[in-house]
Amino acid sequence: MQSFSLHIHSTFSDGSNSIEEIVAVAERLKLSTIGLSDHFRLSSHNSQVMLPSELQNYISTIDRLNKTHQIKILKGLEVDVPLNSKETLFYREIKNKYHFDYFIGAVHKYSCDHLIWGHFKNENMIDIAERHKIYWNRMLDIANNPIFDIIAHPDYIKSCGVNTEKYLTKEIDSFLAAVQTNHKIIELNTSGLDKQKIQDFYPSKNILLKCKDLSLPIIIGSDAHSSSDIIKYFDQAEKYLLDLNIMPSNLYALQKFKNDFLISRMGACYGH
Repeated sequence: MQSFSLHIHSTFSDGSNSIEEIVAVAERLKLSTIGLSDHFRLSSHNSQVMLPSELQNYISTIDRLNKTHQIKILKGLEVDVPLNSKETLFYREIKNKYHFDYFIGAVHKYSCDHLIWGHFKNENMIDIAERHKIYWNRMLDIANNPIFDIIAHPDYIKSCGVNTEKYLTKEIDSFLAAVQTNHKIIELNTSGLDKQKIQDFYPSKNILLKCKDLSLPIIIGSDAHSSSDIIKYFDQAEKYLLDLNIMPSNLYALQKFKNDFLISRMGACYGH
């Protein structure tokens, strides 16, 4: 089973456990590495999102625990797609300032027009899909934004209770092509299994098979909001991927993947 978990929320955002409690559970599970990735958004007034004023304490807590525990604790954030260049610049600055290991990119209801997530009883699927194009265009923005490393629950829009995937092949394919071009990592998110309207992984089997065809790296993430869920459904997720002949990436492969991309990008900049 995958020995690391990188999509975990603490009480710094909307999680129910402190980082200390999460680390204690992860050690009992004998994980090699965990990553904290609390929700963060500059323009949000949502109480479930960490405030900029809390960043220093967040980083200091992780740094302190890294000095006193054998398990490796990575510094991450789950950040919704920036609304403008000012936000992108701010995220880039804090990523460098605090030496974050990774940013997870996502689109949630609170960062997208609420009308996109709603639908009327007996509404035409084509009309709903037309609104869902906005969601996939936001996901495309994430795939094209250099601040992001991992893309969370790619087809999260289906959590609205209506799955319009078959109507949006063009938009999804454009998103995945950008993921490939920009060397992003796709998360197989297990949290959908517990949602009444979903009872499935994010992304769908069809999207996973497209990821496979594009040789996109995939990791398993729990999107844990409780310490008891750090590796929830990881066994099922790994079996699911292997049944599709998809091998989830390990940390070493992910690091090499990102380093090779940075080296190639530097080479392009300097004409090598």
